[in-house]
Amino acid sequence: MKEVSAGKNTVDNLHNNDFDYDIELSKFVSGMQSLDNNDDRIRYMKSFAKTVANNVEYKDFEPSDCEDYQRNYLSRHSSGWEVMLICWEKGNKTKIHGHPEMCCYYYIEGDFELELFKLCDDNNIELEKSIRVGTGDTFADCGQPDTYCNHIHRVTCLSEKGYSINIYSDDACKGDEYDWEG
Repeated sequence: MKEVSAGKNTVDNLHNNDFDYDIELSKFVSGMQSLDNNDDRIRYMKSFAKTVANNVEYKDFEPSDCEDYQRNYLSRHSSGWEVMLICWEKGNKTKIHGHPEMCCYYYIEGDFELELFKLCDDNNIELEKSIRVGTGDTFADCGQPDTYCNHIHRVTCLSEKGYSINIYSDDACKGDEYDWEG
């Protein structure tokens, strides 16, 4: 996967000038800290992801010509929260991986296969379901704190191009990876 750091110069061409990702992420983090139940947190993450998606000029950014998807960091907060624009090409596939306590995905454009796994008692994984998702679909999860075995999944891009907004409560690159024979 190709990763692009999102300093101001990199991100300026991705959004309109009225939307400041750093300011909006700070507001979001403050709002998340005021919520005391996971249902409200999930609704709030989904709303924020849609707001980001509505303000990013994603079509100005092309997926790379590498085999993997491309992460473009829009903002990172000192508390660990991060927001990314992910660019996909047909056939790009993530490894099976988990995430920090909270995560959210908003599919701006494209068709994807989302395979959801559960962690078994023996630390192996089992496929729970495979679903097709696309433009406008949003997923959010609140799992266990202090672990990266939450929301274990694999994403495959089925369309020629795809774009998603991904939001994580901590560095997504720390996520656990899993092997699965399926």
